[in-house]
Amino acid sequence: MPNNLLKFDFIPFGEEKLNRDFVIVAVPEVGLVPIIVGGHMIEEMKLKPTYTISNPQIPPFAVIHHSQVFSPFRVYTNDKFHLVFSEGVFPLNLVNPYAYSLIDWAKKVNGDDVMIILPGGIPTKFSLEEVQTFAVVTDEKSLKLVEKVEVPLLEEGFLTGPYASILLEGRLRNVSVCALLTQASYQFPDPLAASENLKIIGKILDMEFDVSKLIENAEEIEKQSQMLMAQATDRLVQQGKPVEQDLPAFYA
Repeated sequence: MPNNLLKFDFIPFGEEKLNRDFVIVAVPEVGLVPIIVGGHMIEEMKLKPTYTISNPQIPPFAVIHHSQVFSPFRVYTNDKFHLVFSEGVFPLNLVNPYAYSLIDWAKKVNGDDVMIILPGGIPTKFSLEEVQTFAVVTDEKSLKLVEKVEVPLLEEGFLTGPYASILLEGRLRNVSVCALLTQASYQFPDPLAASENLKIIGKILDMEFDVSKLIENAEEIEKQSQMLMAQATDRLVQQGKPVEQDLPAFYA
């Protein structure tokens, strides 16, 4: 259990939002797939922040969207899910405390039956016209979920960073966690990979998202994401992400 200086606090705006079936976690990852997926969900569904996420070890900084000031670490909620959205990149010493705190909060507000979904990217060395998505799961419940939406399991490989910590923590504490890893560019934002990932998220949630805008606005999305991608790439190198490129070609 992390000490108080490392613990992340999920502070609600008003009353706690309880008993959602899913917690979707988006952090800067390979190809910024989680951030593009989460940002598109926020915009399309017009979601409003319901929690802010605080940690005393993170330097104070804010992001501005539509002339409004936000914490870079926040939660959005609708009647089916919580979306934990992080526009900042965690230092290495906070990755494990974040995973522990996240699972603590997810169980507290949603109960032991909650399903945590990690939309992500897996680096590929090749330029692909069609990308594949692979799943990593922690238990029988998450296995049945990916079988239902027909996503093959990643059979061999390496994972690093926040998603690796969340998967390990979930397995240790008997929480269902499912990572959906779409082949994506390591160096550039990848709206194509994000659109494929979002289609699968839609199947899981029994919702349909308009992914055409992600493809149409790919160039604009890439420009908007360049600064975050540069920051993310530096941190991903620290977290060992280039190791993931050394997966067998079938998987990456």
